[in-house]
Amino acid sequence: DLAIRYSYRTWPELKSDHIVRSTVFPVGAPSMVPEGGVPKEPKDLLQFRLLHEDRGEGWAQWFRTAGVPNATLPPVSGPLASLLAIEGALSGQGLALISYELIASDIDAGRLIRFSKVGLTFGDYSMLYLPESMRRKPVRAFRDWVLTETQPLRA
Repeated sequence: DLAIRYSYRTWPELKSDHIVRSTVFPVGAPSMVPEGGVPKEPKDLLQFRLLHEDRGEGWAQWFRTAGVPNATLPPVSGPLASLLAIEGALSGQGLALISYELIASDIDAGRLIRFSKVGLTFGDYSMLYLPESMRRKPVRAFRDWVLTETQPLRA
């Protein structure tokens, strides 16, 4: 009846409610911070292992946004699911480019730290459904609840 999707595309055949615009940041475990502290320059993140959720397009775009247009990224063996990238970052396996919404509690608890203040807007979370789905009261109630609970993310 409903689907919550992360994407940078639209589905014209479906109704859609915007939940939040997603901004990704490079994050890693505190154990990955070098002796001198978090690197000051975005180019310095190239010295770390970079965990990918795609074929490297996200990191390439982040480096361009951060002012490193010709960053030479290491080869990517294959993309990781978001949860695996987060787990890899938590365990010190590398830096991950992750939506803040997915790791806010890990940041707040100090399990992950941002390795740069540069964020990249990289997609949206939306709730998708067929128009006729809203005829059902439980579906409408769930949709309304999700939109109410996620309102702080849109503020």
